[in-house]
Amino acid sequence: MESAGAAAPDADNNDMSAETAHRLRGQQPIGGANALGALSDARRAPAIYHVADIEDLEGEWNGDRVHHAACPAPGFVRVVLIVGPPAVGKMAVGLALAERTGWSLLHNHLVPDMVSSVVGPESDIHRRLVVDITRLLLDGARAGNVDTLIVTQAYSPDDPWDTAYIDLVMSFADRVQVVELDAPLEVRLERNRTELRLSHKPSKRDLERSEGRVRAAMARRFGTPAGVPPHVRLDNSELSAADAARLIEAQL
Repeated sequence: MESAGAAAPDADNNDMSAETAHRLRGQQPIGGANALGALSDARRAPAIYHVADIEDLEGEWNGDRVHHAACPAPGFVRVVLIVGPPAVGKMAVGLALAERTGWSLLHNHLVPDMVSSVVGPESDIHRRLVVDITRLLLDGARAGNVDTLIVTQAYSPDDPWDTAYIDLVMSFADRVQVVELDAPLEVRLERNRTELRLSHKPSKRDLERSEGRVRAAMARRFGTPAGVPPHVRLDNSELSAADAARLIEAQL
């Protein structure tokens, strides 16, 4: 992970009090527990939002307390978790699989890169916002009766953040099927420069930096979450994303 980016806003200069913001978020204040602890809390706690302190809200929201877990929604029927080392093609295959099947896709840079555009990368507030927004997306997808959600992650069993993130995603699933992709370094370095990758992942546009990360990842161990053996294991080094998606769909 990289060094802290933009600082958190000064609470004294905000119109909304820190206490009200805390109650709205339904979690500990940003300055409290660390980001990993917040991720663990997000897995356990229902999403609770208070709007009693906000004036001039209309309709059913006015003065009410919204509790997403009041009427428990069923989990997703299935999460298709695509894992593998950086630049192996997880997002490209996920996009192709979503196009073939109509399933929803949450790729692993969607939320972090969006947050980075506002607060800068890798700060404590960045990680907490990633947790909060991911949780809201999962809540919303479940409430919207999403049948199958494709999730991509460069999962390393040695990284506590990766493990906590995957635990959060899997806590919403009735069934998890893991697809593990692999390709040699030279293939992944080529894929790191593809237009598709750079258009969807702003953080990878500094090619010298992102290539360095792909190389550095060779020293890390990647795999599948504990207790969830891969349903499909695929060397996609010579496969297009569309061909890989076709093979994966047939196996799932």
